[in-house]
Amino acid sequence: MTKPDRTRRPSSKARRKKRRATLALASNGQNPTLVCAQTDGVETLALGLAREFGLAHAGFVPSGTRNPGETFLATPTRHPAQALKWNVRGSDVSVLITPDAVLFGRALLARQWCERYRKPWLHLHGGDCDAEQIGLWMRTRNPKSIHVTGARAHQAEHLAPAVAALVHALVESPPKA
Repeated sequence: MTKPDRTRRPSSKARRKKRRATLALASNGQNPTLVCAQTDGVETLALGLAREFGLAHAGFVPSGTRNPGETFLATPTRHPAQALKWNVRGSDVSVLITPDAVLFGRALLARQWCERYRKPWLHLHGGDCDAEQIGLWMRTRNPKSIHVTGARAHQAEHLAPAVAALVHALVESPPKA
């Protein structure tokens, strides 16, 4: 006598994973897509430079964000930490930009999410923004999407060179064969 074929019901984790919202990464195949929320500070600087250089950009934003744009999706809640979590989860690598070598705030939370999701991350601070080293790090990972986050607006003006070095490294580094 044979047992009837029963298919296993997927676990609750598998069902949640299937329901997750995913980003539509519209990269041109040459450069990776920049993933960020439209919050003030480093993310706004990176998004502005990405638009200037014609890089694809996308991301999750907290619900209630005014005019998020067609490539940005709203999260169910207004809490910015959920958008940060979803942006880390949806990207291949994360770059954290802070004024000094100490991680705090959004950058610290992003690092914790990167460690939880086993995503590589790079920490850049004001004195450490060599475009050649950033390009080498990007080529060794060969990401299709890069999440950028960091300091808020009152500290971001000092970080413009680091953000510019990152975006220039994205534009100038050829894709790995």
